[in-house]
Amino acid sequence: MCNYETKYGRFPPAYTVDKQGRRMHSWRVLVLEFLDPDLHAQYDFNRPWNVPANLAFAKKMTKDGPYRCPSEDIKDASWTSYVMLVGPTAFSNGPTGRKREEITEGDGTTNTVAVVEMSPSGILWTSPYDLNVADVSIKVDDPSNSCPRSCHSNGLNVLFVDGHQEYFVIQASSKDVENHLKALATINGGEDMSKFQQD
Repeated sequence: MCNYETKYGRFPPAYTVDKQGRRMHSWRVLVLEFLDPDLHAQYDFNRPWNVPANLAFAKKMTKDGPYRCPSEDIKDASWTSYVMLVGPTAFSNGPTGRKREEITEGDGTTNTVAVVEMSPSGILWTSPYDLNVADVSIKVDDPSNSCPRSCHSNGLNVLFVDGHQEYFVIQASSKDVENHLKALATINGGEDMSKFQQD
């Protein structure tokens, strides 16, 4: 994502849209340019993500590919384990990538989450759909389909805008844990992070 921002002047949007505003391509396909240029070149950016050729392309991702948690025990490698946080004050508002300067002091790139683990997600890795911040809930054994979750016993992996990754511990069904992640999900909320302590 940082390489994308260096080249294009913005971080990748959650998805691109066509002239009618229809979702076309996922950020996961966009940043493939820097992860696997040969595979990136095989994707048809002139047609929507869900045309037969691009759906077949999704099957080319291997189980050890960049969008799968190594601990996830699902045979089909087409499903992503990682989703971007999307919303008016999140890393992406959807079709627009943020400029670095939009992530204000206090929040900063080290205190702003871009991507969270959501495993199983039920989302094809090429699909231009992710997780709306308004739907985020962090509760142990939450049955909701719209929440970060993982195949790990007590937490999930999160990726920050500056590129570092942390294991976000969920020890109990605590509102503080949910509030902590929601604070990390804003680019300009100015929250006091000192009151949230992760061991």
